[in-house]
This record gives sequence, structure tokens and C-alpha cells, in this order.
Amino acid sequence: MPFPRHRDAPFPAWAPFALIALYASIATAAVLIMFARGTGVSSLFQLTNGFGPLAKNLVEGGGFVDCTGTFVDAALLQPCLQAHRLPLATWVIAGLATFFGDDPLAAGLAKAVLFVVPLAAAHLLALRSVWRHGSGAVTVAVLVIPLGVLAIPAVLINTVNMQVEEGYAYSLIAFAFCFLLFFDRQTPRSTLLTGAFGLSLTAIFLAKSSFLPFMLLLVLFHTRLEASARRRALVIVLALAGPVGWAIHSHEATGRWSLGTSSNGMNFLKGNNAGIIDHYPPLTGTLDAHDAALFAGRTYPDEWRFHDDSLRRAIAFITAEPELFVTLAWRKFSVLFLSVEKVGSAPYAGFLGILERGGLVVARLLTIATLVALAAAVHRRHPRAGWAMLLFLGSVAALAAPYIVGFAFTRHASVMFLPCAFALCHALASLVPGRTGHRPEWAL
Repeated sequence: MPFPRHRDAPFPAWAPFALIALYASIATAAVLIMFARGTGVSSLFQLTNGFGPLAKNLVEGGGFVDCTGTFVDAALLQPCLQAHRLPLATWVIAGLATFFGDDPLAAGLAKAVLFVVPLAAAHLLALRSVWRHGSGAVTVAVLVIPLGVLAIPAVLINTVNMQVEEGYAYSLIAFAFCFLLFFDRQTPRSTLLTGAFGLSLTAIFLAKSSFLPFMLLLVLFHTRLEASARRRALVIVLALAGPVGWAIHSHEATGRWSLGTSSNGMNFLKGNNAGIIDHYPPLTGTLDAHDAALFAGRTYPDEWRFHDDSLRRAIAFITAEPELFVTLAWRKFSVLFLSVEKVGSAPYAGFLGILERGGLVVARLLTIATLVALAAAVHRRHPRAGWAMLLFLGSVAALAAPYIVGFAFTRHASVMFLPCAFALCHALASLVPGRTGHRPEWAL
């Protein structure tokens, strides 16, 4: 939602282009540095986590299927997987490979620039909302804070990462969050921008099924805010297109209706088993090294039987060891909200390691500052503060809950840092002196 207007100067027409160019330059520099350090992939079709083989099969006309047998450390009588990954990342990789060939540098640059555009749009929504607020200091803060958070290594890596879902969802999450955080009832969003919001929600789901609670939460918030029945319906239809489309694909390809993936059970078991207490959180890698032990001696007819057995075993562990489950849940919570050590991949050494750890310290302080600023605005009974606090806490809870139940890595927390930055911007604007007694007509 916007802030009271006290300046008549129009928002600069060149600002959107400058902001997009700035973000694109940052993303481009990050990709070039990654490849200069020799850490870029050598082939798009060798991308891990199942995306490379899926993209290769799509490009070669074989459809959305992986028959390489490399994704799971379990014996499957039917090794071909068709419902183990949601398709957004695979579609992007296959599209880039079709356009650029198997050129990881060109594809990496294109992906980085393409997916930084929604983040620039989110930042633009925030800047336009506070432009007429009357405080130059607030405007500068709203300009600088999100850029500073993007510089945190755990966030910046998302701009270049093509091997994990967060590298595709981080900017979409920020845009969808800002669309509602700075929602304007007096000046309704255009149908085009509302459509972009709806598409971002369905894309968020198609990136990763664990984002479904966040997507549904934002649909509910939009339904509460939007006065136009036509625009409400537009968002609902677009947002549900992804889950419905995936459920149809899952049924046609594997015979099972599902909003999740066939790898969800495996991931649930990886975070909930008797042996994990000895090696979680992993500070030098992932949990993949322990998969073979989890599934040793087991054979499954297909991917869904594999999922079902994994899910059953995880539930049995939680039922039998509730105290251990709580202990693990606390560790996962700590990884998401407290730890300043990178979890889930090998840490950098030397100066880069210092930057990495320092960035997480900044992220933790950012969260504290956001909560304090929002609480202060609520205490002063600012008309926008309660709404912003509810949206922020609800979004964080929806994004975090699947990982507290499953398993949490630093990259899972990284998608929350940019929404946190924009929530802080909103709170700072709310706390400008002289605004606490004013209640605009559009405020909740």
C-alpha cells in the first residue's frame, strides 16, 4: 500500500530503466566473476539435482523424463522419473540451451538478467510508493537497503545459480511480496500488473512444491485487498494454473494425481530419520552422501512407491521419536533464522569465507531490525503497520514451515532476505515523524 503524498514532483520516467540496468549489471558481473574463478558448469546438461538430464531430454524431443538413474540412490524397477521435479527450472534451462546451444556462460548470463527483472520490478514498486512520502532520507533508504541485501553472498548466489530452485524463485518471491506490501486501494493495479502478479505466483509454485503454502497465502491476501472481482478472479485463475497443470501432468505421466513431486517423500525422510541427528546440520556439503545408507537393500517398482515408502518411514520415525523430532526441528529453525554458518554446501575459504559469514550476520541483524521497526510502527498505531507485520510474518512462516518439517539449508533461508529488506523499508516509511495520527482511506 502507498504512503501519503506530500510531493508533487513526478516519479522520474527514466528510473525504471536505470533500475533494471543496475540490477542487470550486478547479475552480469556475478556470473562473469563465477566463471572467471572457474566455478561455472561445463555443460548445461550436467547441471545437478536432476535438471541437466531433464533439460537434455526436452531439447532432444524425449519429453519431461529422466531415465539416467542418477537422481536417487535407490533401486527402481522402473528407473524413468517423470514427476520428481517441478518444471520451471528445466523449462528455463532447455529454452536457453535451444537458443544459445550448450553454452553455459551465455545461458548463465541470460538466466541471471532474465530473473533479476522481477526483483527490479519489486524495487520499483517500493520506490514509487514512497516517492511522494516527503522524506528524502526514506527514499534513499528504500533505494539502498534492497541493493545492500542483494550483495549478501547467500542472496547474490541466487542470481547465478542454475542448479537449485531458489535461483529461479528468489526474485519472483520478492516481486509477489512487494506487490501486496505496497498495494494501493486508491489507485488500483493495472490488469497487466495484476496479471504479472498472478503469473509470478504460478511460477513460484512451478519452481518448487514447498512454495505452495506461500503462494496460497498471497492469493488469500490479494483476495482480501483487491476490490475488483475481475482482477481477483484473474489472480486466482493464473495462480492455480500451475498446480492444476502439474497435477494433470502427474496423472497422465505416472497415473497419480498430485500437487507435490515423487521426490518429496525422499526429502522428508532425509530430514527425519534416526541417523540424521549425527550429521545435521552439514557444514561441508549436503545430506546426499547419506542417501545410499537410507535406501540400502530396498527395491521399489516405481518413483511413487519410492515416495510412499519414504514418507511412511519418516512418519514412523516422528511418531516413535517425538523428542528427537523436536530437537531436529529446532536445529532446522536455527539454520533458517539464527546461524551465521553456511549450511548445505561447502563454505568458501579465506576472504570469501569472511564475506560469506559476514553477509549472514548482516542478514540476521536485518531480520531483527525489521521486526523491531514493524513492532514500533504497530505500537504507534500506524494504519499500515499491522498489515505489513501480518504479511511479513505470514510470508516468513509459509516459506519456512516446509523446511522445519523437512530439512533446512542456508539457500532455503536466502529467499526470505529480500522480502525482509522490503518490509524494513515499509516500516521505516511508516515511522516518519508526524504520520502516526493519519489514517488514509485505503488503509486496513
